[in-house]
Amino acid sequence: SIVASASEDTTIKIWDYETAQYERTLKGHTQAVTCVSFDSNGKLLASCSLDLSAKIWDLSNYTCSKTLRGHDHTISCVQFLPSGDSVVTCSRDNTLKLWEVATGFCSRTYSGHSDWVRCVSVSLDGNYIASGSSDQTISVWSVASGKQVQTLRGHEHVVECVSYGRKPAVDKILASLKSSDTSVSSSSGGTYYDDSTNEEDFSYLASGSRDRTIKLWDALNGVC
Repeated sequence: SIVASASEDTTIKIWDYETAQYERTLKGHTQAVTCVSFDSNGKLLASCSLDLSAKIWDLSNYTCSKTLRGHDHTISCVQFLPSGDSVVTCSRDNTLKLWEVATGFCSRTYSGHSDWVRCVSVSLDGNYIASGSSDQTISVWSVASGKQVQTLRGHEHVVECVSYGRKPAVDKILASLKSSDTSVSSSSGGTYYDDSTNEEDFSYLASGSRDRTIKLWDALNGVC
């Protein structure tokens, strides 16, 4: 029942989303806070900042339980994995890092982008991470192996945001777009599929870019 907001004033504010009432302020970062993310249970909040740190906040008592340090430049985005036991961060140092929530230990570093990594999204099954970068590409990483399994190219400017969805939702979006705009192109026929739970179903990704376009991807197969 709460919303968290992050600001250049170095704080995080907690709000009641039904009444829009301010509840409290979380202080700990020393520079602008760039992103906040709840775990799936809403019991933990992760934040990241220009101060080169990410923090885990325990919302039962609104205290910082862990500070994650290891990036060499601005941390742009932080996201929990669906399991809630890890978070992933991305940074202007061109890397992503995976952190254990319980210990604050950095368990893996993902390197492959040639410029600022601005955004991350974790697939709904928790097996893959997608990252968007100023190098105009999106990388898809295996959480388990740490390997880069796909590079998605097609945007003509900085990739600002990425978000995983599921194939039935993507098919509905494409069908809706095609019914209203015959200029929309896609490798998909826009057919609606039953809501399955195979790995392929979780590999669908949307990306937004400064080139003023949104692209929908079959991320594992590298198809726009």
